Amino acid sequence: MNMDKLITEDGSPTFFNRELGEHYHSTLGAIAEARQKHADPANIIERYKNNGFHIRILDFAFGLGYNSAAALDYLIKNGYEQPNLHITALENDRSILDKIKEISPEFSGYELIKNFADSISVYKQFIQPMIFQHQKIQIELYLEDALERIKYLNNNFYDVIFFDPFSRPRTPVLWSKKVFEILHKKLKTGGCLTTYSCAKRFRKDIADVGFIWKEVPPGFEKKPSTIAFKN
Repeated sequence: MNMDKLITEDGSPTFFNRELGEHYHSTLGAIAEARQKHADPANIIERYKNNGFHIRILDFAFGLGYNSAAALDYLIKNGYEQPNLHITALENDRSILDKIKEISPEFSGYELIKNFADSISVYKQFIQPMIFQHQKIQIELYLEDALERIKYLNNNFYDVIFFDPFSRPRTPVLWSKKVFEILHKKLKTGGCLTTYSCAKRFRKDIADVGFIWKEVPPGFEKKPSTIAFKN
């Protein structure tokens, strides 16, 4: 196994991928990162209410599921115990999905993510996509190259995209302008994309394909992140 477990500074676990030489989350706080760089700026609760009490999320680089879990956590804590939530999860590494079963971060509803991971583990050969349904919550997972899968996802379909792959130096192909152009098509008008990156090149590239970006002020870290809208 090419992963090492680490407890981040907010007490939540993450893993270090030895093959890529990078952590899955900020070592200053894995839960804090999911909340402050993804679920918070996406304004999940208002978006859910304004969208007729349902929301569709594309979780690009699902990993341990923290970003989707943060969105679910906010919905549950705001009284939507069985929200109408559809998550399309893209992940190419089954080994990180197996790690979900070993951790219990303090998200309301993370047990649902763990049950999802358990359901995956019984399959020796993966059937695309894996669908997990719990009342009105659906997780649709594609365990394959995200660059191939995103071409076939519905256009004008998603309310939110959590864009959270490893950094550009580690996975440069995922940070190409072509990828951002495709993701722009997948969002509904008014939808948003969130990411931890604040790089000038990234912001220029997303602006070039039609996104309107805004800086997300730093919280637990000193550097800001980015939210981009399809207007």
